[in-house]
Amino acid sequence: MQTIPPHWISTCGHMLGRWLATSMVSLMLMMQSAQAQPLTVDPETIVPLPPRFEMEPPAADVPPEIARFQGAWIGTWQDDRHILVVERVRADGHADLVFARSDSAFNGMNREWWRDQATVVDGVLTMTGFRIFRYAFDGPDRLYMTATLKNGVVTSGALVRADPVRLAAGDRPNEWLWPGERVRIPHLTVRTPDGTRPTADQFPASLDR
Repeated sequence: MQTIPPHWISTCGHMLGRWLATSMVSLMLMMQSAQAQPLTVDPETIVPLPPRFEMEPPAADVPPEIARFQGAWIGTWQDDRHILVVERVRADGHADLVFARSDSAFNGMNREWWRDQATVVDGVLTMTGFRIFRYAFDGPDRLYMTATLKNGVVTSGALVRADPVRLAAGDRPNEWLWPGERVRIPHLTVRTPDGTRPTADQFPASLDR
């Protein structure tokens, strides 16, 4: 019967110990990563974008009231997340841009993005198509937008300036800008005097805004 040399046993034991230690560290890192990731993602927060933007700084002859539109903008339109990236602007007011929006169960629309053209006249960037989109400044780094259908129906939104590099890399805000004021009603914890759940017209205006 062949005897296993003692140094072999020592070496194998040392290797097994290192393997177990490495495996435990890897398992702990995987568990931490899994805990850091949300279990679900709201599909209406996903706004697709192209893999890269064709950003071009405004030329020296572009008027400031036109040049200020160049850049990335992120916010909401109706109940949809919306991203507008103005890749380039010209002195004559023409602009090249990327328009992107999220899924919308309410409006029956799917998330998508496309490249388009717009014009800047009298401080308003206008893009025509299935709607007429108009963007105007509502502060140094904030845009107010309206979208007008052919039947005259108008919807609105608000956007703030964002970093195009981070957007192209997949970063999205945790909280999206909403126009106007939003009221949250804690239906699970608040009841009216008769024991029913409150509605928006019954809920105190000063609570949970």
